[in-house]
Amino acid sequence: MWWSFAAAEAGQADFLRPAFIAYLRARGTDDADYGNAELIFGELIGNVVRHAPGPIAITVRWNREAPVLVVADRGRGFLPVPPMLPDTLLSESGRGLFLVNAFGSDLLVEQNPTGGSRVSVVLPIRRKKVGVTELSAVAGPSDVLALAAATLNGMTP
Repeated sequence: MWWSFAAAEAGQADFLRPAFIAYLRARGTDDADYGNAELIFGELIGNVVRHAPGPIAITVRWNREAPVLVVADRGRGFLPVPPMLPDTLLSESGRGLFLVNAFGSDLLVEQNPTGGSRVSVVLPIRRKKVGVTELSAVAGPSDVLALAAATLNGMTP
């Protein structure tokens, strides 16, 4: 799954969040942690909207048992730091990556080769087991569904 929008159009995330969860539910087990997957999505998108004006590319890669969410931007980038809680637990800033790391796994922050940052995290979802006849409905050839036609001129998610 892949889509994009500009950080200035943050309202697009309201449309994308239910599509993101529907995509995961169609492929994930019934007992998967969709609430925390949605929290991870919201935290990463919220961070980009607040800190990196410009285009945002969002990808879900589901090549293994668990999906990987990748959020890329063209902002000024940031250096990876160990995710930790802010000093004030009720603070509105400084806790996003801590929550993403706590509820997901294998959090990775990288500098995007074309500028900006790329954050990836394995979501707390497991692919449901399907028979061969059902596989095409669930996994498709590359398991990548384009939900928007926007192009980011060389930006790789």
